[in-house]
Order: sequence, then structure tokens, then C-alpha cells
Amino acid sequence: MLEKNSIFKVAIYIRLSKEDMDRGDNDSESVKNQKILLHEYVNSLGEEYELVDIYIDQRIYWNKLR
Repeated sequence: MLEKNSIFKVAIYIRLSKEDMDRGDNDSESVKNQKILLHEYVNSLGEEYELVDIYIDQRIYWNKLR
């Protein structure tokens, strides 16, 4: 059972679109918009949720898979 004053630590994950990857654009409008929307979402969950990290897929692993 969870304590009444539990704090949930959350992280958000942002993925570059295929178009961003093709352009080599790691800080695109898509990424900026996803950050804004996901921050707003976490904030809307309430004080018991704490954003602790942001992960951005910058296709580092995609190149290894090809």
C-alpha cells in the first residue's frame, strides 16, 4: 500500500522524427514541442509527481542497428 504523501519520480522520453533524423536536426521544433507538452502533462498529474529526467533519442543506437 502506498503512503499518503508518496512522491513518484518520472522521466520523459522524446524521440526525433524521421524527418529530423534525415536532416541531422537534434534540436528541432518537434523536440521542443514534445518537451513543452510532456512537461505540461507531468505538471497536470499533481504535486505527487516529480520530473527527474528527460531522455532524448538522438539516433545514437539507430546507427548501430543498421
